[in-house]
Amino acid sequence: EALTRVANLCNVVDMVAHCDRGPQDRGLRVACWLKLGEWKVAESIQPGSAPMSESLQMEVLTAYKRATASTNCGYKAWHAWALINFRLAQQMHDNPGYRFQANRTGTDPAVRSSSLTSNSLRNHVIAAVKGFVTAICLGTKRWSASVQQDMLNFLTCLFNFGELPEVAATINAVITSVHIEAWLGVLPQLLARIHIKSPSVRSVLHPLLIRLGAQHPQALMYTLSVLLKSPVVERKVAAESLMTSLKTHSNALVEEALMVSSELIRVAILWLELWWEGLEDASRLYFGEGNVKGMLDVLIPLHEQLEHGPVTRRENEFYRSFGRDLAEAHAFVKEYIRLTTSNGGTIRLSGASVRAWSNRRQHNHRDYLSDEMQRQKLH
Repeated sequence: EALTRVANLCNVVDMVAHCDRGPQDRGLRVACWLKLGEWKVAESIQPGSAPMSESLQMEVLTAYKRATASTNCGYKAWHAWALINFRLAQQMHDNPGYRFQANRTGTDPAVRSSSLTSNSLRNHVIAAVKGFVTAICLGTKRWSASVQQDMLNFLTCLFNFGELPEVAATINAVITSVHIEAWLGVLPQLLARIHIKSPSVRSVLHPLLIRLGAQHPQALMYTLSVLLKSPVVERKVAAESLMTSLKTHSNALVEEALMVSSELIRVAILWLELWWEGLEDASRLYFGEGNVKGMLDVLIPLHEQLEHGPVTRRENEFYRSFGRDLAEAHAFVKEYIRLTTSNGGTIRLSGASVRAWSNRRQHNHRDYLSDEMQRQKLH
């Protein structure tokens, strides 16, 4: 009965608003339609209730759409409109029955998810994207937790549905209307996905980070300097690309940030620890998997670092203890690479180990270095 009365009030306010378009009547109209939509949504999420039916979805969407139809309807109306479309899109995407019906329409099931090709789902995502952007633009004038929620939901639309061409095009068209400072609050979420493989998502994400770096380069420096040393190749390559773009306008800041990052690592991880871990990994790759290339990928960067020479007191101690043996080992490694590749050969990725005498020599060399390093650790 209460819902019926609110619905009747909304219709009456609508009729009055057509006759008198004063700001007070406009505000009352928006508040009535928002309250009606809010009550209908609350009715559908009662404990034990089924997912929102199509008829109820249409009623809720109509109520929120009428709230946003008024000029200067405000942040709350756009937030509610975007949020209901976002939830309906997620409901469709997560509903196995919905995906099954979509598959029966002839859509190729080999595509990531057949629900992604649904017209209804696409329309909900596009409406949510436009609504979130409008709400963010209105809400940043008076920042609140709801605006942060809008930012995160917008990114969810990008990462989950950005592969749809229409969604990607819509995001590219509206994203520039958001103040660049607003993205600082979700910068960790943006940088965590820089290695994403989807071209359409990358076409949105990377230009946004480049724009953000042009205005606030200091905000990206520390995180990118860490990502440059990531073991994930895709993430490292993406970080290098972004860092190169930052160098065009903030070269001094980039160089100083990289220097600070390298010095922090130098202080935190000693050469003794680096070589100990490197020899363990190289030994596992070579003796356990027969992966010669993997072993060389671990050892060569350590040798190159050693060639640059020691700087600190601990590095000088390490160099005096192991520099000669490691330099000899590096010479053997370079000679092996030269002989293997000079005749068009390739370095093995897997297989049996080399001859027994080579195994014994390498194993004894590793044991000698490991024992010496262990002795220094104890001292």
